[in-house]
Amino acid sequence: MPASAVIPQLLAKAGELETGLELTWHAPPTPPADPLAPADFRSWPVWNADAWTSLRKNAPNWFYASLVFPPVLHGLRLTNEKAYIYIHGYCPFTLWVDGVEAFAETHAWHATGPIADPVVTLIEPGREYRLALCLEPTEIPFRFNPIGVAVRPLPCVEQAVDVQALAAELRIAEGFARTRRERDTVRRAAAAVDLSALAADDWPAFADSATRAEKLLAPFAGRTRAMTVHLIGHTHIDLDWQWTWKDTVLCARRDIRAAVELLEDFPELRFSLSQVPVYQVARELDPALFDRVRRLIAEGRWENVASTWVEGDLNMADGEAVVRQMRYAAQWGERELGCRATVFWAPDTFGHPGNMPQLAMLGGCDTYFHWRGNPGGADNWPVRWWRGVDGTRILAVSSAYGGGLQPGIGMWQALHGVQQYQRFGLRNAHHVWGGGDHGGGLARHHLDILERYRRRPLMPVLRFSTVREFREAVLAEGAKLPGNTGESFHLFEGCFTSHARIKAYNRRCETALLTAEALTALAEVDAGDELRAAWTSVLFNQFHDIFDGAAVADSYRDAFARAETSLAAADEITGRAVAALACGPAGDRPRTGVDGTPHGDRPRGEPGLGCGGRVGGAAAASPAGDRPRMGVDGTVPGDRPRDAVILWNPLGFERGGLVRTRCLPAGCRRLQGTEGAVPVQWVDGEAVFLSPPVPAFSWGRLEADDTPSPDDEGSAVRVTEAPTHFEVDSPRCRVRLCRESGILTSYCDKASARELVGYGVPKTLSHVPVTRKELALNVFQIIDESPNPMSSWLIHEPWREECLVRGATVECLDRGPLVARFRVTHRVRSSQITEEIWFHRDLAGVWLDVRVDWQEPCGPEAGVPQLKLAFAASLRAPRARFEGPFSVVERPADGLETVTQKWADLTGDEGGFTLCNDSRYGCDALGGRLRVTLVRNAYSPDPCSDRGVHRVQLAFEPHGAAPLRFLKSARATKGRPSSRSGRSSACCSPTRCRTSS
Repeated sequence: MPASAVIPQLLAKAGELETGLELTWHAPPTPPADPLAPADFRSWPVWNADAWTSLRKNAPNWFYASLVFPPVLHGLRLTNEKAYIYIHGYCPFTLWVDGVEAFAETHAWHATGPIADPVVTLIEPGREYRLALCLEPTEIPFRFNPIGVAVRPLPCVEQAVDVQALAAELRIAEGFARTRRERDTVRRAAAAVDLSALAADDWPAFADSATRAEKLLAPFAGRTRAMTVHLIGHTHIDLDWQWTWKDTVLCARRDIRAAVELLEDFPELRFSLSQVPVYQVARELDPALFDRVRRLIAEGRWENVASTWVEGDLNMADGEAVVRQMRYAAQWGERELGCRATVFWAPDTFGHPGNMPQLAMLGGCDTYFHWRGNPGGADNWPVRWWRGVDGTRILAVSSAYGGGLQPGIGMWQALHGVQQYQRFGLRNAHHVWGGGDHGGGLARHHLDILERYRRRPLMPVLRFSTVREFREAVLAEGAKLPGNTGESFHLFEGCFTSHARIKAYNRRCETALLTAEALTALAEVDAGDELRAAWTSVLFNQFHDIFDGAAVADSYRDAFARAETSLAAADEITGRAVAALACGPAGDRPRTGVDGTPHGDRPRGEPGLGCGGRVGGAAAASPAGDRPRMGVDGTVPGDRPRDAVILWNPLGFERGGLVRTRCLPAGCRRLQGTEGAVPVQWVDGEAVFLSPPVPAFSWGRLEADDTPSPDDEGSAVRVTEAPTHFEVDSPRCRVRLCRESGILTSYCDKASARELVGYGVPKTLSHVPVTRKELALNVFQIIDESPNPMSSWLIHEPWREECLVRGATVECLDRGPLVARFRVTHRVRSSQITEEIWFHRDLAGVWLDVRVDWQEPCGPEAGVPQLKLAFAASLRAPRARFEGPFSVVERPADGLETVTQKWADLTGDEGGFTLCNDSRYGCDALGGRLRVTLVRNAYSPDPCSDRGVHRVQLAFEPHGAAPLRFLKSARATKGRPSSRSGRSSACCSPTRCRTSS
């Protein structure tokens, strides 16, 4: 009989043995007056996992069950044996067995579930054990059974170990069998297993057959004992997911204490722990415990794998944020733990950018640990060489986490996985063990179970280890490892859009803090500690479940508060830096202005270098009259004949851009600069003008003038009206805007003499004209996805798609001389979409300011509604490019949802276009169509994730066929240029700083 026929039966029986006894829980219809008083609870409603919505948050929830052990279970006598009672739930709890408290938060290693170590009870068959359980959830866990109590008699657990160990021995030997004779030996060993005795729970007969099988497999013992499985202890702690950080603090302290006590009792143990906030819990709440951690690290038995501040999402975080994740974690580790991590620990990010080998190595890590996104697919390569897009190579180690050493899927993965290592000629394997998600950590009783595995004759060496020790063992073998190059595949693509507000907050915070950093460096203002504090809150919010929109509602309440605190700090720091710069140069700081004059040569008091540009984009404006400074001639601003505006550019390249500011006096018609006059147009109380180029990390000064510019005499932006459309004609483009939808049905780029839209206007393709407005530019689409229980994570198939091609109100608000502006209003279903469309005389592009009041229902019946904005151009052989952290990546334009950052681009043989955004990450490209996902109303775990008002600003910019000419323009679209008179909202900056890469 082949081993492949025997192994599944062995595993099925091991699972049956390990299941233990099932409990039926009853919930009282009303909270009991005396919860521990005896009561006939059997008449109360039976609790089931689907009733999770009835839990009361931050309040006691009582449940009751009875437990009666039979004298014999699965053929094993239970009298006077031990039973394990496990807690696997995710809520704070207290458990009483026969009125005696078994678990409580006050115990050293016990807190909110799951608990690694069980309650041990002596079995008295026939006796009724009464269990009372009190849950006090800090958050309602979505579709997770909050109770999760399991009862497992120890004889059943031990028998499960023996059965599963035999299955592992057969599988390992099968992997070593190379010759026909060896394969025959494995078949004879499998045939020796008494499956009839296994099915009948006749354990003496089964044990005899297992012994015969192991004797037949004895020739393989030398090779199996030459294999080593490195058991890497770890506790995976999700900082915010089905719970909030307040609850996680209890888990972190519990798991660290439990691990410390185990390592002190068992010198052979090893443990690896990630994430700075988890370490900070011990440091702040229990300094003595933290000192014990430091001592274990110094001994080499506790491995610091906090390579980043948190286990964040690596696809949506700006490259500068990824660097700060690594740098701040390294600095904290060196200062507080005495070492920095050398293993980049990224088990749960939903895809890995192609330049992470380079970034990880530059951050001091030589090993990359992850679970998801393994390029081996079903084979799940356990170790490989990963080569980044720049050629940097790093050793990548991959496996699941959260398993244990008990029989079950965790230990089976460890032993079955040995076969995968054999394929690559490796004698060292690894298994990450320890309870995870809501913590759990190392279990003391698993050490006893492990010894039972170790006694089997064909077991590999089972050794406690660290990732560092595993790496060294693998490299010492010199085996040829598999490899891959570039980014991994992405999964859970819904996470790139779900909870749009946290995405917008992240972009605003990154932009504001990078602006503040640039300004303080230029102004020589010491704000390092303040910036670090503001950054660490942003880094915390980049924890994957928060950033990816997959956490409960209260997590976002806390995350938004953290983001607002960081934004306020960035704004205050930026204000101080701008004020310092406006007061004049500090010492002999070398820098130059717009006209090339060194700032140090200017009279002290002349406005210096600075910006609001990352907050506001290209070149932010500061009113020359609201800063304490003196003029070039030594006069105070009040003595000047004209007001002035200062433009600050914080970016590392020269740029100009469209500026909107309230800093100029009413009536100002133009600005005077070193390169001539700059015309001004007033729009809704804001002065709008196109700034001249401002040098990198520098400033420009423009003086107000109320003299009309010659350009004002004739409008260069002409708007004409027809019954079906508006036509906008400028020196750079000619555009048709549909009067019943706001769709751009025609876009003629005059520089290249190309029409970008294929079928937006009637074309005679056969005997009748054909119009396909949905295949044009600026098309809103509502897509209804089928329901699914993981709606924040997964995008299911659409069952309805609606293009908003009619029924809108379109009005022209401004007709020039510089800017033409339109407002489009869609009232559809329960929601309203209001969009402003901007055209500028001197820029080829369109700027869109979208406000969405999204009130669409979602849920298991309604599904998941989402709103997209589509741009379809007529391109030949289009190629899709997207932005990652410090990277540009090309992916197939196949219509699948993917991730980008500030821009996405489609380029064909003759040209293409770039779509920039201020706050979104999810998009898709199909042929010549690019769509950005604006709102996606997932309903799990937060039932109202995106309901409410949203604002998104975008820029559409056509370009020629030269690859990546758009990069600087796209990089500059961090935000709309604005005044420094208050916090500026992060919006798209329509700039025109384009150079070849």
